[in-house]
Amino acid sequence: MSALQNLTLDYTRYNLWATQKIQTWLEPIGEDLLCRTSPSSFESLNLTLQHILRVQRYWKLFVCGEETSAFDWSVRQVKTNVILAELLDSSAALVEHWQHFSEKALTEVMPLKNKWADMNLQRWEYILHTINHSTYHRGQLITQARNLGITEHIPGTDYLFYRMNR
Repeated sequence: MSALQNLTLDYTRYNLWATQKIQTWLEPIGEDLLCRTSPSSFESLNLTLQHILRVQRYWKLFVCGEETSAFDWSVRQVKTNVILAELLDSSAALVEHWQHFSEKALTEVMPLKNKWADMNLQRWEYILHTINHSTYHRGQLITQARNLGITEHIPGTDYLFYRMNR
């Protein structure tokens, strides 16, 4: 396995590990608190989790060469524990689907042209973007939670913690 294959696989596994940490932390918290308004990019923990989920699903399709033009970006009225379970499944699907890419496939240039982007990046760059995006919003989840008074059992989800605990 090449260094690039190892890097992308390790980062997708890291994303799954961090998602598991977030799920374990947030599951016992009441739905009313998870849906309460807290200043950030998205109004609540639930909506931030939905955003992470939607974006992971979109990039999984795109990176795997599947059709994305009819992708459903809509916000759903659904309980947070459902979103957490779907997010965990989505993170596992990234590992499952992306671990099989060869070096040649990872370095393939993939054009992306839609209303919010016009670029040509290599497949591995989109993969790292996906993981970085989820990492960014996990940080927002923690800040939102602290603003709501949720201060106990906040997980460390940095990549180095993942590496130390493997």
